[in-house]
Amino acid sequence: MLDCQLFGLNPGAHHLVNVAFHATNAILLLLLLARMTGKLWRSAFVAALFALHPLHVESVAWIAERKDVLSALFWITTIFAYVRYAQKRSAGRYTAVILSFVCALLSKPMAVTLPFVLFLLDYWPLYRIKELRPHGTSSLALRPQSLRWLIMEKLPLLALSLVASAITFLAQKHDAMVGLDVLPFTLRMGNAIVSYGKYLYKTVLPIDLAVIYPLVPPIPGDQLFGAIVFLGAISVASFYCARSHPYFLVGWLWFLGSLIPVIGLVQVGEQAMADRYTYLPLIGVFLAVVWGFADFAKKRKLRLPTLVAISVIVIGSCLTATLHQLTYWRDDVALFSRATLVTSQGATAHALLADALVHGGEDEEGTRHLEEALRIQPRSAKIHYECALVQAKQKQYEAAAGHFVEAVHLKPDFADAYDELGIVLSKLGRLQEAIQVFTEAIEHAPGNAKAYNNRGIARSAKGDSADALRDYQMALQLNSNQLGALKNLAWLEATDQNATVRNGADAVKLAQRACELTRFQEPRALEILAASQAESGDFDMAIKTAQKAIDILAATQSAETETLRQRLLAARDLFLVHKPFRRYN
Repeated sequence: MLDCQLFGLNPGAHHLVNVAFHATNAILLLLLLARMTGKLWRSAFVAALFALHPLHVESVAWIAERKDVLSALFWITTIFAYVRYAQKRSAGRYTAVILSFVCALLSKPMAVTLPFVLFLLDYWPLYRIKELRPHGTSSLALRPQSLRWLIMEKLPLLALSLVASAITFLAQKHDAMVGLDVLPFTLRMGNAIVSYGKYLYKTVLPIDLAVIYPLVPPIPGDQLFGAIVFLGAISVASFYCARSHPYFLVGWLWFLGSLIPVIGLVQVGEQAMADRYTYLPLIGVFLAVVWGFADFAKKRKLRLPTLVAISVIVIGSCLTATLHQLTYWRDDVALFSRATLVTSQGATAHALLADALVHGGEDEEGTRHLEEALRIQPRSAKIHYECALVQAKQKQYEAAAGHFVEAVHLKPDFADAYDELGIVLSKLGRLQEAIQVFTEAIEHAPGNAKAYNNRGIARSAKGDSADALRDYQMALQLNSNQLGALKNLAWLEATDQNATVRNGADAVKLAQRACELTRFQEPRALEILAASQAESGDFDMAIKTAQKAIDILAATQSAETETLRQRLLAARDLFLVHKPFRRYN
């Protein structure tokens, strides 16, 4: 919301904010590791891997994954606060730990594992556990504490983790969470084990990265067996050398533990795994590898030029792979085309690629990918939903309605499908049916501002301005920056035939906000603002605003823009003689 207030809907600025957060996280990680271990160059190498590894492209390039980079920021600051507390325990310093941890949880619930990571850091590099002290000493010279005290010390943080987990579970239980009847626990466990192995493989060899990795049962037996042996061997080796090389155990358990919330035991969505899930867990792997190699180099007395050459090769390879991966994020067609090429049975990738192709005017190619998506998953509510969206863009409303109906048949609580079905029915002129469907969408998702806005549109088209007004107001109560509701309510209050509905002053405020969100560059928002200004009696400003919209439209040529331009010209003529604009149903 703050981004929208600062930058409007300019995607470039939103991307830069993500990059800024990511760069800040890398710098803070360097400072944190150097402070805890006293090893500057090792810390710098870990931070460089974190900053440049291609598995982290998704978290940074995807604007909606702001929660990853923001949660990581508070994750790292929480550890900073914890180290400060460990140096000198006080209520004030512990409060700082709690507050920072709460911010991490609010950013992304995946941070629930942070108390576990803090306990690992107590073992190494802080050396705080009196009963379990590996070889070596803390560079901070912290006083060791009993195991019991260190566990009790984490209880408030664990309580917050439990609360956050419960809230997240309840919030997703009836929406995104997949039931055991669809994905049995044995399948989830098998996928989790294999995914751990694949994450490590892609860390070392980051090829065939995709925005969607479909979960396709059954899990191949050879992959499952290989992953069990591989993960088991690393686990045994980590515990075996825990006293002499504690960073192996800490890094390994950091990786395993911080992935647990998203490894798929509680399945949300249809993906088998996701690159974005590695944003924080890979720090553990980088720690273990970098510290292990540094000790190996020291033991083998590798010369500085050799170490520099190895470092340049590794970091250079990461940078090259990251720049290559970024090319697939340039647009939706490139992103989803890549996903269909490097994964198999990816019905969702085909459906989303079809949507992108149709949006770009490639209807024939888009239809081919729709057919492929349905071939792969003919009984998937999500695939029927995605196919319907594409057909709606093609203005094949009857066909789209059929797929939306099938989607809600397969998933009766599919609120978004009800909402989109209502839009299609409205396009077909079946307004009463659309209103009923929007009502079902609201019943399944009471917090869905979009559904209230869409029901308001249908009611307004049906001539029920009073009920439409209430729907728009409810949408804005749920989301004060809902652009559609801002414009629709302002338009209703500025132009409705019913004087009891009109409210020029309020319409100006709403339309002004809509124009701010669109950087005063959207002709429709400017038209609404002009009508609102006229309704409030400010005809001079209404004329200027209408003219601005007309000037913007002069640069475009289409039937739709010509209709809007003619309406603006007619409205401007009314404003010149001090008459407000009135809409007619």
